[in-house]
Amino acid sequence: MGELTHLLARIPHRGPMCFIDDVLAVGPSSVETTMTLRADHILAVDGVVSPIASIELFAQSAAVLMSHRTTGSDPNPVAGALLGTRGVEFLVPALRVGDVLRVVAKESWGAGALAQFDCELFREAPGATEPELCARGTINVVGEALPPG
Repeated sequence: MGELTHLLARIPHRGPMCFIDDVLAVGPSSVETTMTLRADHILAVDGVVSPIASIELFAQSAAVLMSHRTTGSDPNPVAGALLGTRGVEFLVPALRVGDVLRVVAKESWGAGALAQFDCELFREAPGATEPELCARGTINVVGEALPPG
């Protein structure tokens, strides 16, 4: 686990609903996360996960960035919701158990608790020189720090 993994404690997803394993990088308007699909993944059926799951990965990655912005000023988890998607393309028929996935999410617009992110999902392929682009699209989210207790 990397030095940014602590940010996962600030998003509301727990247990099998937290799809992200690690936070690779986070900046003022972008975040990069990773996960390995395991056989016990909540959406895995016969070793396969629909690429539609990338939308949830996009949203959780955006939540990591939004929680990063409040780190230090508020230790409580950040609540949020996926408001919608636009132009999402699924470029592979399936994701498979064992796949190492990486999300790159860049904020393209924001106003208070509202934000829009342009996202891409890559699959790291053993022996390949470049990762495979599996999905891309835009998500709209809302997020804010939860009150204590």
